[in-house]
Amino acid sequence: MSGDEFIEFELLGEQFKIKSDVPRDYFMSVVDYLHQKLDEMKTTLPKQNNVRLLVFVALDIIDELFQMRKEGLNEDAIEKLTTLSEHLASVIDETDMH
Repeated sequence: MSGDEFIEFELLGEQFKIKSDVPRDYFMSVVDYLHQKLDEMKTTLPKQNNVRLLVFVALDIIDELFQMRKEGLNEDAIEKLTTLSEHLASVIDETDMH
């Protein structure tokens, strides 16, 4: 893919349209991972609202990133997790505005 494209997805009942320069398949795998983490967190903390769930998931994913850095995983894995964290931050920003 050359250039940025808009990618639409749903998260926690909200529709999002984000401009991204990563391939759509990769971006959607990030969204799928986020859905998985949210489902896990909903099981652990069923009474939390969506914004709080997203914050807890963000902290969990950032912890994963830090642990991988600590373990010395390759730069490609770290870059992918960094991209995931950045996308999560933008989703939290979008959700917080609603």
